Amino acid sequence: MATKQAVDLAADRLPPWERNPGQLVSLEVMVEVGSRCVRVIEQLVVRECELSRDDRKALMLRIDCEEARDLCREMGFGSAAAQADRIRHGVERFFDQYTTEQLRRDLESLRRQMVDEIKTRLFLHVPPADVDLYLESEPFGAAVGAAFPSAIHDVREAAICLALDRSTACVLHLMRVLELCIKRGINPRLKIELKGDRKWADYIGAIRNRVKNKPRLPGIDWQLDEPFYDRVADDLDNIRAIWRNPTMHAAASYQPRDARSIFGFFHSFMEHLATRVKEEP
Repeated sequence: MATKQAVDLAADRLPPWERNPGQLVSLEVMVEVGSRCVRVIEQLVVRECELSRDDRKALMLRIDCEEARDLCREMGFGSAAAQADRIRHGVERFFDQYTTEQLRRDLESLRRQMVDEIKTRLFLHVPPADVDLYLESEPFGAAVGAAFPSAIHDVREAAICLALDRSTACVLHLMRVLELCIKRGINPRLKIELKGDRKWADYIGAIRNRVKNKPRLPGIDWQLDEPFYDRVADDLDNIRAIWRNPTMHAAASYQPRDARSIFGFFHSFMEHLATRVKEEP
């Protein structure tokens, strides 16, 4: 069984995008890794041009192949790593039998394999203006996170989708947030009990009915809370009419501009809701 030290060492040898999957990698780091790949490949080209029976050159070639092998292993270039190790082994053990032409072909094959592997590693770019959206652990703020802890994951996923221009996915995550806020926040707070498969109009109607009839409820002061829940009902009605219904029926897709507007509206709505409503089990 691998020790923690061995596991940590193996993790340190991974490229940065595999060491912390889903986390951002700066251009500086990408340039550093890319420069290392280019340097190793260029060194192999130099060795191709300098092939001779000189023992010192053989030693330098073996060192270069070891570096290429280690780099390929770190980058996950399996076949290229194996090729580099075969060349290293051949130079170390059978240099006298390794013809110059065969060695040149093997080095060229290794170089091509590394280039081909590099071409398969693709990366997304996050615009600087959206980096905070991607990295923020509580995009709607600490107060909303404290009021609705179960919604934090979907709020964060919505922000990440927005940063990556996955606009429709962003809106769908926000709808999950809204559903949680109603069923585990507003409904328990106003003692609304609706069973079965209910429509959004039923929940909104129940909220308006509470505001109209003003029943005695723990922690509710209707003189203060009436305008608060009036706004909640109005906002939910706007969401239902404009956004929720087409999204849930797969009849709409959203452009980045639409998603940003919706995200901003939800941010405002959730901040308002969190001032008087908290998630209940």
